[in-house]
Amino acid sequence: MSALTLPSAIDRSAPAGVSPLFVPLHIGDIALRHRVVLGAWPLRRALPPHGVPSPHMVAHSAQRATPGGLMICEPTLVAPGEGSGRAPGL
Repeated sequence: MSALTLPSAIDRSAPAGVSPLFVPLHIGDIALRHRVVLGAWPLRRALPPHGVPSPHMVAHSAQRATPGGLMICEPTLVAPGEGSGRAPGL
């Protein structure tokens, strides 16, 4: 796994007048078109009993996805059994 190198507080790679948020970024093998990242939050709408993501969860993520962006999806249970309130599982 490659190390993550964060840009300095003053990013000199942005052209004059362009916010560093909209400058491409490479994280290992991942190439992002911009630096706006959507963090995870639990929807808790997986379908019981096995935690299969519901159509609502798929639509919710699709509405927030951006081309070349990074969206960290909600937590996923890795052990069998009912987790915390309809969280998705493997």
